[in-house]
Amino acid sequence: MDNAKLKSLARKRLEGKYSVVVLSLLLFMVLGGCCSFIASAVNAPWISSLLVFIVTSLIAMGFVGIILNISRGKKVSLDDLFSRTDLFLKYLAITIILEIGAFIIWLLGFLSFKSLIMIVLYQAEINLFLAIVLVLFGLFLTVAIIMVGAYLAIAFSQTYFILYDEPKLTVFQVLEKSFDMMADYILEYFVLVLSFIGWAILGIFTFGILYLWLIPYMSVTLAIFYDKIKSNYEGTTGEKENIEIKEEVTIIKPKTNSSAKKATTKKTTTKAAAKPAAKASTSKTTKKPATKATSSKTAAKKTTTAKKTK
Repeated sequence: MDNAKLKSLARKRLEGKYSVVVLSLLLFMVLGGCCSFIASAVNAPWISSLLVFIVTSLIAMGFVGIILNISRGKKVSLDDLFSRTDLFLKYLAITIILEIGAFIIWLLGFLSFKSLIMIVLYQAEINLFLAIVLVLFGLFLTVAIIMVGAYLAIAFSQTYFILYDEPKLTVFQVLEKSFDMMADYILEYFVLVLSFIGWAILGIFTFGILYLWLIPYMSVTLAIFYDKIKSNYEGTTGEKENIEIKEEVTIIKPKTNSSAKKATTKKTTTKAAAKPAAKASTSKTTKKPATKATSSKTAAKKTTTAKKTK
């Protein structure tokens, strides 16, 4: 899968539709500001993040739908942002599960590194070599935990797209399908996301203004990537189902052939038995008129001899 082609296709699909995505992002920012203002008015700053999370979750799937429709060349409008509020609970559940998983991985990495640093500080006074080994082991363990977290984040990266396309699936079915779908595309997805890192760094120096262009561009590119791997995934599963059907057909075929053979042999035997009977009947019918003809001839001869004697 060529990343350059995906990006060029994303730019073409975004022509004339940037305004809808930018207005959606600005609306997210306005709603977040309103939530923080309400939290400050109530004098409860901790409510701000909770309100932002709940309010943005109501329209988050609408934003996912806008991105998917743009990537598929469909028309979009700002009203689409409020079109999938019915998926609010499932979106909320998936987001909470993913956030809990990310927090657990971060906590494991932090505790492993922090505990080993404490051990090193204690052992440095006793054994320098042991302290160096523990530092290296701590770094290795931390990197391993980060890699596992990155792998899981990429594996579950398609959950919101799948939820929008298949809203009847349960939360765990959506997560499972995303994990299966991304099994062969972890590295490709990582390279694709990494290709935007330069723009992300440059956006910091523009006070975030560049992100109004970068977020739609990146989101539509990832949506096109999703459609590609989805078609590949559904094609492979369809081929497996066809193979199973063909195997069942090949198992059933010999039975039908044997029964057909038995039926044909029965038909041939009945035909062979019917042929001699037909011949016999025809021979009998042909012989009866011959006897009648001979009897008539003999009767005629007797009458002629009788006349002569007279």
